[in-house]
Amino acid sequence: MQGGSTGHIPDIETRKVCIVNSLAIIHIAKKELGLDAVAYEAMLSRFGKESSKDLNEQQRLELIDDFKKLGFTIKSDKPLRYSHLSSDRRNDVGQLFASPGQLRMIEAMWMSSAFVKKKTVEAMNSFIKRIAAVETAEWLLMKDVRKVVKAIKNLSSSSETNINAMH
Repeated sequence: MQGGSTGHIPDIETRKVCIVNSLAIIHIAKKELGLDAVAYEAMLSRFGKESSKDLNEQQRLELIDDFKKLGFTIKSDKPLRYSHLSSDRRNDVGQLFASPGQLRMIEAMWMSSAFVKKKTVEAMNSFIKRIAAVETAEWLLMKDVRKVVKAIKNLSSSSETNINAMH
């Protein structure tokens, strides 16, 4: 248990963060290695899958290892964003702010989404402001984390809707 939490949800949340982080690493590796769709699909076919979302945790780690063999490195030389924040921060009415891990997860989702055109912290903060009415991700309340995550995931369906509306 972390941050004095009651322990009833963190295990599930921790698993979700790990899944999102490994998927983000996979997509970053794919981009940095310059893999085209055919090469990427060939790597996934080893697992009998067509999408990295369908891989289990062990398969995702093996795929990341495969990328490392091709020269991909996970850059950890810079400090984790939001690591200076306490995991049990509260606003003046006692509501918990999002944890540093949740903020990093949201940022990873934003930066790795194929439907986000402007992959900057400033653009992400503007998006968060529209969804949760706060000026910056650091001020995001824990109660609004799911709303922001869902909104990022829904970017794909809204993009498809916009594309279909144009035709």
